[in-house]
Amino acid sequence: KIVMGAGMLTVLSGLGIIFHAGGFGNLPPRIHIGFTLTLVLLGIGGAFIAPTWKAIEARLDSDESSAENLKLSKRISMFTGIQHLLWSIILALMIFKGA
Repeated sequence: KIVMGAGMLTVLSGLGIIFHAGGFGNLPPRIHIGFTLTLVLLGIGGAFIAPTWKAIEARLDSDESSAENLKLSKRISMFTGIQHLLWSIILALMIFKGA
């Protein structure tokens, strides 16, 4: 919940900065790409990580242990890994101007 809220605040503050700079038309393509990837990153969190985490919590609360637990842990690891890769790309796009 905290991460999704922080992500939404990041998007909103980014939009504020974009419009303060004169809108999307005044920004280089790397910022457009970074903003789009940020939306993808939030989508992954909401569509894949949050439901998987809820399933893990439900299994932990019921003290179930099975192969499904391993499957869920691998699923959440994969999607958080994808998110970390996207964060790294977004950071590079936002900081490094290139040639």
